Amino acid sequence: MDLQSLTPHIPHWVLQRLDDPIAPAQSGQKYTFEAAILWADIVGSTSLAEQLTGEGIHGIETLNRLLNGVLGALVEITHTFGGDILHFIGDAIVCMWPVEEPAEPAARRRAALYACTAAFEMQSTLLQMPLLETPLGPVKPAVRLGIGYGPTTLHILGKDPYLWLLDGPAVREALRARKQAAPNQIRLAPDASGLVGESTSTTLNPDLIRAHPSPPPPHAAALPPVDEEKLRRFVHPLLLQRMQNEIEGFTAEHRPVVPVFVRWIPPQVEAYDKWLDQWIRTVQANVTRFGGWLGNPVVDSHGYTLLITFGAPIAHGDDMRRGIACALSLREAALLGTSRFPLQVGISSGWLFTGEIGSTLRHAYTMIGDGINLASRLAEKARPWEILTNAAVQDATASHFAFRKVGETILRGKHKPVLTFAVLGSLQPRPALIRQYLRRKERLVDREQETRILRAVIDYALGGQTQVLTIQGEPGIGKSMLASELVRLWAGQGGLALGGECIPFARETPYRPWRWVISSLCGITGKMDAEEQIQALRRALKGIPPSPTNAKERWALRLPLLAEILGLKVEDNELTQGMRGEVRRDNIFATVLALIRAKAEETPLLILIEDAQWADDLSLQLTAYIARRLMESPLLLSLIHRPLPFPPPSPWREIQGLEHHTALSLDELTPEAVRVIV
Repeated sequence: MDLQSLTPHIPHWVLQRLDDPIAPAQSGQKYTFEAAILWADIVGSTSLAEQLTGEGIHGIETLNRLLNGVLGALVEITHTFGGDILHFIGDAIVCMWPVEEPAEPAARRRAALYACTAAFEMQSTLLQMPLLETPLGPVKPAVRLGIGYGPTTLHILGKDPYLWLLDGPAVREALRARKQAAPNQIRLAPDASGLVGESTSTTLNPDLIRAHPSPPPPHAAALPPVDEEKLRRFVHPLLLQRMQNEIEGFTAEHRPVVPVFVRWIPPQVEAYDKWLDQWIRTVQANVTRFGGWLGNPVVDSHGYTLLITFGAPIAHGDDMRRGIACALSLREAALLGTSRFPLQVGISSGWLFTGEIGSTLRHAYTMIGDGINLASRLAEKARPWEILTNAAVQDATASHFAFRKVGETILRGKHKPVLTFAVLGSLQPRPALIRQYLRRKERLVDREQETRILRAVIDYALGGQTQVLTIQGEPGIGKSMLASELVRLWAGQGGLALGGECIPFARETPYRPWRWVISSLCGITGKMDAEEQIQALRRALKGIPPSPTNAKERWALRLPLLAEILGLKVEDNELTQGMRGEVRRDNIFATVLALIRAKAEETPLLILIEDAQWADDLSLQLTAYIARRLMESPLLLSLIHRPLPFPPPSPWREIQGLEHHTALSLDELTPEAVRVIV
């Protein structure tokens, strides 16, 4: 891999410290110094992005060219005057001029003058820049600039990849000054203004720079040889994968994205640096679990913010659902333990411009559009530990999460009130999977052969010969419709159908699809509290008849094992306290098997697992165990799944190798069948 393609994603100041023998740039490292900070923000880019992306591919290319033309120029100017780009934040950049000898007044003044001269050069460049032609007509870009000086901290945080956070009074002062600046105006914070010779001035006058010229711009220091392994730790794994596949960066796109904007005020803890690193690791683990993209944390007016996005650069088809699930998980993490701290979250959705912006010296993957602004404003409006979203997200996910209608809300920067909802949590109980199948009204078309196979498998199972049926097909090809037909046929014969579904971001939750099945077997409903659920499990275990081979089997003592599947806490007893590892797993499997055998003897039983390609390993092992051990019972196990990797994981191979397994692989419908459905 070409290292030159990785270095522009990382600040030069960090690259120069990868091999520092005293304080190498690695997770948990903290650097403290004085610096001049310049915060530059393109004016009006969000509304321009909304308009240009509506013009199709030509508009997207024009926006990409405009953003890179402006931000690329700002990046080049920063490096020309000895600065470094620490953060890209949408259409903004945060630049730094660190001071190595803060005790020297001349060094402080020199850093401030370099930042001011760079800002003046940015201002002049944009003022002199010709009108940019766009499909909407000529556009004249502008920029707001704020400069601060003072104590600065750079944290290296997390893992896979390492992230960084530029913090301290100088950063906050620069942000405050930038917010006060008018378009194409430079504002100085008091400390910076004093260093360049005019302590009462907050607006940078070009004559001030001419009166106090800065030293000649330093030549950019050449980067030392970089260790590839240390460098890779700062680059997102997805970007590394693309580069290994010889895919250059991220192309400019206009795509649907779900931004999750997180604001927090850290707790007052003694080991704050350690806490911060652990918090970022917690965020990274959750974002990875739900398949999102995480940017670097940045300073906000009153605390810190993170932007998490779903749908870009990778789309999943259920990104709104993932975004809310991730936000709920982060809120739970913020509420845990003694160091609980206020978290505010805003979630929106919309079409955003996405792509790499900057120059060859320094660039980053970023997103621009009103959806990000809306998520940010919702987070501002949220109360501590509140997750706010808009009507579009609420409507799309109402079958999975509970909401409280907040009402029409006035948000900063919005001309009209926004209908707002607070996310309360996951729905309990969720709509029963089997009930959804029975309610489907679509007719099965052009699947006569598959239907005949379903009927044959059902006949064998009802006759007391356990059957395993797998239905495989690409997304949208009709697996769920065929599963609905299976459920209808089974119920029509008087059988009981139970089901559970798998979701891609819950693979770390053991037995997830089986939780729904076991809850139904034991008569547990969503209205029961934890103690009532435990009592229902206890009754179900007492109802299991003695095993033909062991009349003294004490199923009631296996309550801690069954409760473990449902995530309920029951203290181990004399039977279970010594069970560990595979022994405990096998006893859990045997308990579930006994429950299913007992229920199937009462009523023929269909157990259906939807989206089984996302099943956790223990769920697959349990399925294979039951299919292998329960050979003669009125039981039908069915797994609905997308195509599996080759070779499939071990539990899948075991299931597919059973003599009583039937595989259905769905092909595309004929054009005539498609017309009938449509």
